[in-house]
Amino acid sequence: MEQNVKRVKKSFLKRIWTIRFVSQDARHVRILKFKPMHIILALTMLITFTAGILQSNSHKVKSKEEQLLALKDATVKQEMIIDRLKVEKKQISTLLVKQNQEIATKLDTIEKKSNEVRKIVGLKTQPATSRKRSIKAARSGSVNLLRLRTDFKLLNHEVNATKTEMEELEKEAISYKHEQDRERMLRMLESIPSIWPASGPITSGFGMRIHPIYGYERYHSGIDISAIYGSPIYSTAYGRVTCAGYYSGYGLTVMVDHGNGMQTLYGHCSSVDVQQGQMVRKGQIIARIGSTGVSTGPHIHYEVQLAGTPTDPEPYLEYTSSKLALLKKRFGLN
Repeated sequence: MEQNVKRVKKSFLKRIWTIRFVSQDARHVRILKFKPMHIILALTMLITFTAGILQSNSHKVKSKEEQLLALKDATVKQEMIIDRLKVEKKQISTLLVKQNQEIATKLDTIEKKSNEVRKIVGLKTQPATSRKRSIKAARSGSVNLLRLRTDFKLLNHEVNATKTEMEELEKEAISYKHEQDRERMLRMLESIPSIWPASGPITSGFGMRIHPIYGYERYHSGIDISAIYGSPIYSTAYGRVTCAGYYSGYGLTVMVDHGNGMQTLYGHCSSVDVQQGQMVRKGQIIARIGSTGVSTGPHIHYEVQLAGTPTDPEPYLEYTSSKLALLKKRFGLN
């Protein structure tokens, strides 16, 4: 039985198959001869090729699936990164807005101080600057990080510039204050009667004395300085002339108000060189020695009054000049 099968197979494999291709007009005939082995080989090659293609496609599909999974993972990671960046952007914008707001507040404070200093120094004040753009944008939700960063840089630059200007203004203010203090001290020192009103000896002191004309003891509200008729009388301090004319028994008189309740009186003048209301400086000639009023000869009756009450002028003449010199030296007013 097995031998018969082998013979059949052998005879089948040796068999030659013929296929004829005849044209429509029967003039051309093509004969194709082949054995079953050729068919088997062709089928085997076709199956092998198909299997190879299927396997290749399977690998490609698997690779595509792996790529797709990788893309999905990458997409998830990108979404996570985007979400994190959104959170970071929001945090950064909030921080920048806060910083801008703090800097804007600092600038407003600096500008306010700067304008105060400008007023003190006498310069024109600067108008207030509006810096609400970034803050309003952030509150409305339309946050622009580029604009916030730009505003932050501009505000920082403005802070530095304003600080520099503020430092210069503070220097000017300090210098101005020192000058004002110096001028105020000078005015105060110049308003203290510290020089002799005329050149000559004191012939009658301050206090109770026997009056040279009336002949009885009487209060003398100043000092008498004997001098040559017509010689100059000097204002002993800076002030405003309140009297320049005849005044009771003092005759032709000049009175000068030096402020702070202090006043000086120069009596028995022969002539007056100033007018009422005129400002006079220390050492300025205001009158001439005479003997007008109740007088026995050419001299000057000189008084120093504090709040309307006469006080002894001699201490001002003897000690005040040296004290004023020390004060001037101490405050650099020489």
